[in-house]
Amino acid sequence: MRTSPAVAEGVCVRLHYTLTVDGAVVASTREEGPLSVVLGAGQLVLGLEEQLIGMLAGERRRVLVPPEQGYGPRNPEAQLRVLKSEFLSVQNLLIGGVVWLPWQGRRLETTVIAITDREVVLDTNHPLAGKTLLYDVEVLSVTPA
Repeated sequence: MRTSPAVAEGVCVRLHYTLTVDGAVVASTREEGPLSVVLGAGQLVLGLEEQLIGMLAGERRRVLVPPEQGYGPRNPEAQLRVLKSEFLSVQNLLIGGVVWLPWQGRRLETTVIAITDREVVLDTNHPLAGKTLLYDVEVLSVTPA
């Protein structure tokens, strides 16, 4: 009888997860289907990757990830000041709203934290920076990558 290998760095893991932060579900694969990742490729936060090691297909686990192993601590100086004239429209900008900016060939998610007469102040921290992450994980399959 052949058994599934355990989760280890470099294997392909198919899994379901539900991510809860401060008691609220912020992400889940349950509706759209499982996630497939290669462990160690940086597709998951470090704290979750470390806790998946050794798990077998069919196993479930609740994983608590501190900010240092998740999206890092909040950096109060991680702000951008952008002139209002750089925006196509400032009428739709709201404090707490999300603004996507082109950044080093990718898109950077920022949060509006202030709007002055001349500029918009954006927080560039990841939205989950400084947060403790609670994952409910189910490993569906483990295969060589």
